[in-house]
Amino acid sequence: MTCLSSSWVSPPPPDKQCPLEKVRQIGRDVRHTSDCKVTDADLQDYLRTLSALLADPQYLQHDPSAAIAFARLSDVQNDCISIEELGDLLKEVYETLENAQEVVERFSEEAERTLSNALQKLDATILFGKKRLERETQVGEQRIKIKTNVGKQRLERKTKFWEQHLERKTKDGEQFIESKVQDGIVRLEQTANKTAQAAYERAVADLRRRLVDHYHDNASNVPLSVLDQSLDKRIADIYATPKIHRIEITKDGKRVKKEQVLAYKELFCSDDSKSNRRLYVQGEPGSGKSTFAAKLVHVWCDGYRPSTAAPNVNESFDDVLIIQKFQFVFYIALRESRGTKDLTHMVKKQLIDTLYSDEKRDAMYKLLLQIIETEVCLVVRDGLDEWVAPDGSNLAEPSMAGFPNDKCTVLTTSRPWKLAEERIKNSQIDILVEIEGINDPNTFCERVLRCILDESKNLKTTAFEIRRFISDRKLTSLSYSPMLYTLVICTWTDTLEDMEHLKGFSLCALYTSLLESLCKKTSDIIGFFNDLNPPQVKCFSRSRYLRPIIQKVDVISKAAFHLLFSPEKEQSIVFNDHELSNYLTQSEQEFALKAGLISKRKTKKTFNSSISFLHKSIQEFLAAYHIALNAHLIDDVIFGYVGRHSNAYLDISQVFIFLCGLNISAANKLSGMMNEHNNKWHDYRSWFKSTFQSIIEAGYTEAVSNDQTDILLRLDQLEIHEDNLMDMYNIWRENKSNVLRLGIHVGDKTYRDIHSSSTHSEATSQVEFDLSSCIKLKYLTLSGSGMQIKDSSSSVSSTLPVCIVLNSENPAQCADPPPVLPCIEHIELKIITCSSTWLRSRLSTLLTLGHVVYCELTKCYITSCKSDAVPWTDTATNVTLMCFKNALKLVIIEGWYVSRSLWEALHGLNIKSLSLKVAYGSVNVNYPDSMSQSLSSLTHLDTLSIEVNDDSPGLWEALHGLNIKSLSLNGAYGSLNVNYADSMSQSLSSLTHLDTLSIEVDDDSPGLWEALRGLNIKSLSLRRRYSVLNVNYADSMSMSLSSLTYLDKLSIKVNHDSPGLWAAIRGLNIKSLSLSVEYVGLNIDYADSMSLSLSSLTHLDTLSIYTDGISSGLWKALHGLNINSLSISDGFFYDDDDDSIAQSLSSLKQLETLSIYFYSIYFDIWLPQSLKHLNSYCMQLLPSELRELVDALSACTQTIESNLDFCCASMDDSTLKRIPPEEYIVVKKELEMRKNVAVKRFRIYDRICKTYRYDHDHDDDATSHWSVRDMCGVHDDNPDDDTVKDEAYKRFVRAISNEIINRISMRLLITPSSNS
Repeated sequence: MTCLSSSWVSPPPPDKQCPLEKVRQIGRDVRHTSDCKVTDADLQDYLRTLSALLADPQYLQHDPSAAIAFARLSDVQNDCISIEELGDLLKEVYETLENAQEVVERFSEEAERTLSNALQKLDATILFGKKRLERETQVGEQRIKIKTNVGKQRLERKTKFWEQHLERKTKDGEQFIESKVQDGIVRLEQTANKTAQAAYERAVADLRRRLVDHYHDNASNVPLSVLDQSLDKRIADIYATPKIHRIEITKDGKRVKKEQVLAYKELFCSDDSKSNRRLYVQGEPGSGKSTFAAKLVHVWCDGYRPSTAAPNVNESFDDVLIIQKFQFVFYIALRESRGTKDLTHMVKKQLIDTLYSDEKRDAMYKLLLQIIETEVCLVVRDGLDEWVAPDGSNLAEPSMAGFPNDKCTVLTTSRPWKLAEERIKNSQIDILVEIEGINDPNTFCERVLRCILDESKNLKTTAFEIRRFISDRKLTSLSYSPMLYTLVICTWTDTLEDMEHLKGFSLCALYTSLLESLCKKTSDIIGFFNDLNPPQVKCFSRSRYLRPIIQKVDVISKAAFHLLFSPEKEQSIVFNDHELSNYLTQSEQEFALKAGLISKRKTKKTFNSSISFLHKSIQEFLAAYHIALNAHLIDDVIFGYVGRHSNAYLDISQVFIFLCGLNISAANKLSGMMNEHNNKWHDYRSWFKSTFQSIIEAGYTEAVSNDQTDILLRLDQLEIHEDNLMDMYNIWRENKSNVLRLGIHVGDKTYRDIHSSSTHSEATSQVEFDLSSCIKLKYLTLSGSGMQIKDSSSSVSSTLPVCIVLNSENPAQCADPPPVLPCIEHIELKIITCSSTWLRSRLSTLLTLGHVVYCELTKCYITSCKSDAVPWTDTATNVTLMCFKNALKLVIIEGWYVSRSLWEALHGLNIKSLSLKVAYGSVNVNYPDSMSQSLSSLTHLDTLSIEVNDDSPGLWEALHGLNIKSLSLNGAYGSLNVNYADSMSQSLSSLTHLDTLSIEVDDDSPGLWEALRGLNIKSLSLRRRYSVLNVNYADSMSMSLSSLTYLDKLSIKVNHDSPGLWAAIRGLNIKSLSLSVEYVGLNIDYADSMSLSLSSLTHLDTLSIYTDGISSGLWKALHGLNINSLSISDGFFYDDDDDSIAQSLSSLKQLETLSIYFYSIYFDIWLPQSLKHLNSYCMQLLPSELRELVDALSACTQTIESNLDFCCASMDDSTLKRIPPEEYIVVKKELEMRKNVAVKRFRIYDRICKTYRYDHDHDDDATSHWSVRDMCGVHDDNPDDDTVKDEAYKRFVRAISNEIINRISMRLLITPSSNS
């Protein structure tokens, strides 16, 4: 028997009505009786219960053993069974019960106990039957007594045995039944568990699907503008890879920027074995933190839902499987859960309550708690800085209670100031990274444009125009911030249809929008400026969120200004809590932090944080706004700031540009201050456009963009090109009376219909620059074929875009016309066409000025104004003209001749001195007729200098009959070769007024000396440029010089003296003699001949000798001369012949002036009693040697005025050592303490760069290389004294090494020390 039908076990055990339970109860009752006796009624009831169990209709009824057991029980019940049969019956019952017990054991323990009770009651029934039989057989008791006792004992033994056996079987059955029941329960539980797991998995899948759909609808779009949240785009279309760097937190707490993060793995895994569970992503407002978080969520969603967007292939962060390994991503915007403590409640509110109806939310919340305990999850907490803890809580971040660390990864985005809080421990941060903006701004720009441009616009072209605009407006730094760059792009495209949108773009409007975008995060209350509450600056007029918080903006702007203009420059951009507290209260700081106007970062210092504004340009905008409201700060604060260092006025450029759009009156004032500093630090002679001009241009554009009027920005140095023509023209008009430099560069392809800016309503086809009002202009450059050069009298119209007028007054109507460009120093004309009369007029004016003016003509075409002029085929003119007090120096830059047009321009000028030379060659006289006519027309010409290599009949013809007084004929690379001596003689003889002649010749020749014979000249100079004159024809030279009866001054540069040389000059009536060579020096080999010749010069007054070493022969030759002035130039003085020097100088009884140029060694000087002036020029002089020199002069018996010039340097082992000028100031003070020494002059000179382009002649004033730095309190009573500018001085200044940067000039009046 294996089982029972279900109807017989209903109700199932342990219910007392269960048949099995009843059988088990019979067994319990029988076993628990003390004597195993039962009543007949109980016995009958037991038998009925057992019979009923054996009568199971489905199984036991058909079982043979059960049927036999059932029949025997019926016999027992009816008393129809013998003792033996009863025993057998009992045995069979036992067997039957044993089988039944097995069945009972399979279903329940209670059934077994019931069967055991039934067996016990059966034993009691048997005993009861035995006693009854004994009563009924009392008659035969004695007879069968023995047998009965034996049977009784045997039955007792058997009964006891079966009782024990039945008890064991019952226990085994109970255990079996219990085991089967437990197995059934386990199977039931497993079935129930499988059902519950399936239901859980269905719920999890449903939640994940809903999350993906939710994120797809709400987190996959990002707004382009903070101010207009409705303008959003798919993140897949607009997302650009961010620039992220890992921030290492060192042991001392310092945060150091490290390598760039390029993959999700680098973010979520520190190494192959360790995962980062607590990730922090910091970044300034608008840097892309929230977009990065949204993109991460979007990547996770793509793993569970096919993306409909175009694939976005990034070079970085393409390892998306790192994100998709998370079973769940919970994205929480912390700003939406301010005041909520636990993150689980945030998830319920932001996600569960959004995804499910009311009746399901509780169940789903329980499911959520189960998920975070069992599943691998990523929690994205976006905007920790925007979260506010509940009242009374000191939490620095939301509680993560319920999220196990081993299952949950948390990524938190925040601004740096929030992570700088000391409540956030470094130990809580597994990895810290910082987003610095966009990695590729160009790609981002194109993606934004693709989202907002219509198909008619070319994407690449528009993107290029935006990038160029951003570069021109100096906005490149903003292009790395997604928020700022998007704001710029959207603002730019909003004015795309406007032709002038590039110029109409207002930075002030842009930064006002940015300011609103930031402040809206803290206060979204709308309030407008209107007539009752007008804005203090125009760009605020259309704002929606500024008026309610304008007081906070004002106080933050004040802080921005004072910090930016802080005396400590290092604190102007980055400052700490203490410094900020000087200007902002704690609540105001919190507002600025939450708005994102300022950023706070953790530093190594315990109690300090590094604070700065979000972007320097934002601080500058706010500072400019504060200046606009308080213009007095320009004088009170900014004036002192810009004077601190040379570039300070450029440092405030962006503040100035903003100020132009906010308050043009204050900007005008500030521009004047900045302009003064620019003139001080930027040389107006520099050819490149100054940085300051770019600042003024940007400021002007900003002012026009903001509809400002009365724009009077100061700019004294202007460079005007085609691309800034109109703006710079308008700026020039307001500054022309103060302009120092003006450069105009315009080609003939410049847009002809030139439209004026918004400050002028009328358009024009030509811009006219009338330079007559430029009374301070020093440097003028006109370049390009797009300019017409005309006088006021010209009526010729032109289609060129620019017209230049240099004199708007009509000379015929003005009795005393004002000077044109009275301060001009340099004029540069490039690719210009002008008339010869225009150029003549300009030169005529320049020649009247009292300073040097350079005029460069490069590739210029000079046209003739003669009505009968034959068209010329002259090439472009390339010359430099130097004008100074009726002196004109003409240098041909390209070519070897003066063109006919240029000769025409020189015609009739009031020139007293004219020099003609070629920069890289010599002048060729190609047009002698034009040259002759032009030179003859120069009625005031006194001095003429021409640089030629070979003479020609044309040259001598052009010079014939001129009324000049001085003529110089020089060679370019060598000297003049006299090939036409007769023509030269005739020409020179025709110069009846000539008194000074200077000729550079290669070698002397009979023709040269013949050409010079009999001239009425007073001064003659003979030299050779790069060598020396060799006297080969001494007799001819002597005869020629002797014929010059009016000759007073003779200068000869030779290499070696010779008897012929000294014989040639012997007996001349000259008063001044100069003997030298330019580079080598005079070697005295014939001292006796020299002495004889010098002694014969009875009228000699001035003697100048330049030699490479003074020998005793020279001093002997000088002995006893009756000269008044002696100048000796020598590289080195040696003291080997002290006696010769002393005797020679003492013999010069009439010597009053002595000029000496020496190099390195100081020596004692024995001065004659007649000496009054001593000029000493020394290349190196130590302070101690200066004292010794003054001591030596003090020892003289007469009063001496000494001019002393020396370099602040010394030479030691061929090494130059600079000496600070301050060491000589100490000596100067000592000299002032002496009673016999009066310091009349003390000047410290600094070397400056020579700015003039051509300086080929050594005769040019070499002092232009130097400027006076300090006069040290000494009043020079004769500052214009030129008596000391002798030949020795010129040689000294020209010989100064470029390594020497300081020299000193002194004039001392020294009386004998014995008189003091």
